[in-house]
Amino acid sequence: MRSNRYSVWLFFLMLVLVFGGCASSDQEIVNEESGAIEQTPLPEGEILHLFGQTSQTTEAVSLKSPAAINVFYRQDCDMFILRMLNANEALAAAPGGTIFFAAWPGPHDYVERDPESPVPPFEYIPGEYVFDVEVEGTCNWEFWVELVGPE
Repeated sequence: MRSNRYSVWLFFLMLVLVFGGCASSDQEIVNEESGAIEQTPLPEGEILHLFGQTSQTTEAVSLKSPAAINVFYRQDCDMFILRMLNANEALAAAPGGTIFFAAWPGPHDYVERDPESPVPPFEYIPGEYVFDVEVEGTCNWEFWVELVGPE
């Protein structure tokens, strides 16, 4: 079990190095025709955008001032769980230290706010957070985080 987590962590670390890190304001996109990597800036207000095929945990993301975030995702997994955990282990174990943004037993997406059934932005307490994606098997998933309000 511990070896499996170490392998996942090592894979994610390699992914972060390849794509320039989670805190980077650039995304790298592989041009399918030439195989070249192109960098494009994240859209305004987007603070994190990741994709993958297996379970992963991000490095800590610093949210410094009171505000809120919207978390959007798309996935085609048999089981998909997306959660945000306080990077401080003592606070992560406390009530409200782990926030679930998705827990689906099949493909599902949430890619924009629905005016008919609005999900309010999540108001966080300033601090360090990690995002954890848990999937069964191999599938395609993507999630992005948009900052709402001042940072």
